[in-house]
Amino acid sequence: MSHQNAAPLSARLVKKNQATGNEETIEALRRAEQKYRSIFENASEGIFQTTPDGRYLSANPALARMYGYDSPAELLSALTDIGHQLYVKPGRRAEFTLAMRQEGQLVEFESQVYRRDGSTLWISENAHAVCDEVSGELLYYEGMVLDITRRKRAEEAREKAEARKAAQYGVTRALAESTHLAEAAGKILQAVCQSVGWEFGRIWRVDKDMLRQVDRWYLPEVELGQFAETIGESTPAAVAGLPGRVRATGRAEWLKDAAGSHDSGRADQAEAAGLHACFAVPLLLGSEVIGVMEFFSRRVREADDDLLSIMNAMGTQIAQFMERERIAGQLARSVEELAAKNSQLEADLEMARDLQQVFFTQRYPSFPRSSPPEQSWLEFCHRYQPAERVGGDFFCVLPLSETAAGVLICDVLGHGVRAALVTAIVRGLVEELTPLAADPGRFLTEINGSLVAILQQTETPMLVTAFYLVIDILDGRMRYANAGHPHPLHVRRSTRVVEPLRLEGRPGPVLGVFAQAIYQNGCRVASPDDLVALFTDGLFEVEMENHEYFGEERLLAEVRKRMQLPAGRLFDDVMAEIQASCPSGHFSDDVCLLGVELRQTGSPSRVPPPIGAP
Repeated sequence: MSHQNAAPLSARLVKKNQATGNEETIEALRRAEQKYRSIFENASEGIFQTTPDGRYLSANPALARMYGYDSPAELLSALTDIGHQLYVKPGRRAEFTLAMRQEGQLVEFESQVYRRDGSTLWISENAHAVCDEVSGELLYYEGMVLDITRRKRAEEAREKAEARKAAQYGVTRALAESTHLAEAAGKILQAVCQSVGWEFGRIWRVDKDMLRQVDRWYLPEVELGQFAETIGESTPAAVAGLPGRVRATGRAEWLKDAAGSHDSGRADQAEAAGLHACFAVPLLLGSEVIGVMEFFSRRVREADDDLLSIMNAMGTQIAQFMERERIAGQLARSVEELAAKNSQLEADLEMARDLQQVFFTQRYPSFPRSSPPEQSWLEFCHRYQPAERVGGDFFCVLPLSETAAGVLICDVLGHGVRAALVTAIVRGLVEELTPLAADPGRFLTEINGSLVAILQQTETPMLVTAFYLVIDILDGRMRYANAGHPHPLHVRRSTRVVEPLRLEGRPGPVLGVFAQAIYQNGCRVASPDDLVALFTDGLFEVEMENHEYFGEERLLAEVRKRMQLPAGRLFDDVMAEIQASCPSGHFSDDVCLLGVELRQTGSPSRVPPPIGAP
């Protein structure tokens, strides 16, 4: 092929390749445009282009739906001034354009906007400025919109809940730190106003048909003028407007704009002070309104049922505080009145203690009866320690004959005055029934019958345990009966044996409960130098540091270790040992011990007459 023919062929091939390349480029652009259009039309996020002066150039279907329009075309036709028609906050579009001029883009620009029907939603915008590549002139803004209403509402709900929780905490703290409502009221109002965003608050106390102002609080920057002094310190509830109505109905009430209400004398003053929304809640004690709390805001606010519910709960809490304050005042007055009575009661208890001591045997009889005390064949000693001024333990020694003594110990359930009164009754019955005292079983049976008849007339049952012993120096014979009482200890010094003084059968029941109870006799013989130790359960029913009780077994062991000591010293050492084992260091119940020591047995006729006897 000649050179002349080759040149046109090369040119044709170049033109063909250029045409093919142009077609491929056009096809690629077409596919890219189609892809962009698909994304634009089907995206779930809103996509927009707007002019710098606030008109929409384009919007995708998602944005139209988000704003409540049927189509993008409808949105473009309706929204011609974004700054005034779209954003809820005035000047928000200006903030948008200023940021775009300074940064060239925006990320997560959050705003509240209007939908077509007037409702609102929260959006987040990511946008950037599009400029001419040659001149750099700003052409339009382009970006994406996300609906963040659910998140913003959740945040608002959380913030609102935290604010209300802070208000509740503030009210609770104010009440906890105060003793009087006048001291707490200002703190309560401040806590509520600052937490939930209200500018003025006031608490009223109901006083018959009057409402008396306890305190008020408002933001320092609020110019309330005459409104802060409205009604003054007190006013008849019937003309008190909103607080008066709440006091009358016992129900909370909300006015979204008090300035436009018919609240006599207050609407004009509220408006002059720039106050609008208000609500009042009763301070309810049961069904009684004892006070009213009211709050005002500088904004018009729709009723908030959740806030009213929380404030109602606070109102009940404050009412309970007011009731405690009232009761505390009554108690303070009662304390003053009781102070004098207390003094008299102390004197009465002291007299009762002295009288109770008279019931106990103060001077023990001698056996034989003609013997001087230091030569008595029976020696007695006792230890008595009441838990209070007067107690429920009781003992006595009865001279039954020249050679026989009756020894009674009893314990009334509980201690204090009531128990002491029952011991006085028992003492009276002992005196009355002494002719029967030679027979222990019959003696307790008769005491029980009489005691049941007396105690049945009272509403509260009283239980009495008792042990009665008759000992005769002729032969050391002991007869005894038990009415639910701890077994005395028989200390046999000569044989070094300490054992409980038991009946062959079960002890009889406690006194004062079963009218038909019959008490049986037990019998044992004592030898010279023997000791019988009688005691009440307050001696061993003592809780120790390990939360165990001292108990009768430990008591038996302690007595056994000291069996050779005289009765008085033995008692002192054992009581000290038991007291040392308990954390408190003292007995919590009445304690009584009575010792009977047999020094000699035989016929009194062999006893030499006392010195100086004729």
